[in-house]
Amino acid sequence: MSMELEPFVFRHEGTVIGMRTNPEAGPASDEEVLLAAVNRFALRPLRRDEFAVFSLDLCHNQIDKHFSRFPDEELEKIDRMTPGRPLMERHDLRGSLPRGTFFRSQLHRDEARLAVRPDVYVLRTAENTDFILNIEGGVYRETSIGFSFRLPECSICGKDIRTCDHVPGRSYGQQLCYFTMRDVLDVIEGSVVPSGSQGTGFVTQERALALPAALEAARKAYHMPIEVHGGVEDAPEARALLEAMEAHRLAPGQVAQAVDDGLEARRRAVERFCGLGRELDGLAFDETVWRRTLEPLTLREIHRHLSAYEIRFDQKYPPQPVSRPEPLPDSGPKGVSERAMAILRA
Repeated sequence: MSMELEPFVFRHEGTVIGMRTNPEAGPASDEEVLLAAVNRFALRPLRRDEFAVFSLDLCHNQIDKHFSRFPDEELEKIDRMTPGRPLMERHDLRGSLPRGTFFRSQLHRDEARLAVRPDVYVLRTAENTDFILNIEGGVYRETSIGFSFRLPECSICGKDIRTCDHVPGRSYGQQLCYFTMRDVLDVIEGSVVPSGSQGTGFVTQERALALPAALEAARKAYHMPIEVHGGVEDAPEARALLEAMEAHRLAPGQVAQAVDDGLEARRRAVERFCGLGRELDGLAFDETVWRRTLEPLTLREIHRHLSAYEIRFDQKYPPQPVSRPEPLPDSGPKGVSERAMAILRA
């Protein structure tokens, strides 16, 4: 007789990626659409100045640090289920009430990465003042989704990973083992958490300088002519560079050194990860697959994988103290300690 396994209740971590806070930005029609979307969930019509709106990536189709991933079709289901669900803190469904409500959602594709990107509104009440300020200030950066699903499908054999012998995170031949989360049953909530698995921080849409002004400042610094054509949408690479310079307070002359330092830190982290993997897993560690897996990740994401191996290494080879007290050697009835006491008594 076969027994059907119970559905998973799982929390898959994501990260806050953006915000919308300026009530006067954009045409009036956009404001009307926004108010209509929010007021579908309000018991009375809300004014625009009564709430803040944030955008966030809730989950995506890439392999995460837990060696799990969503297929695209499940993300489509999550996208439909998310509006109306609450925004919580730390998945606390027993001790606290919601901070906000997800009121719309969309799928966002960036090359191979497909993400569920919902909008959430948070009322500007006295209780929420610090909460909103911490998100806007980049202190509360990351989020996590609480949901249930039925089948964790093994990437190696296609069976329920709870019933097969494969271990997520290990390589079998040229294949990395992970589990695909299929048959999502419900989106329970989304939460703000201290540390998630996505690795992307909060990004404001407001800029200290408009792009043309920022490029003009860079041109003066380098004494090089730069022509600007079109708006921000026409220069995404320049916009990303300026954002990074602003976030890290880099002068134009410091950018090249910062890039070199980052690449060197990334190379060292990958080499250390592979060295620990060979030591801990032996032939089961597929270095080629792991290097391909780490290649698209950020340095912060690589360090998260590296940290897991360092913990395993310390468990296998516990660190020894640098020095330890040793007793003085005694030879015969009158050893060193007795001779020392004799000298003191003399």
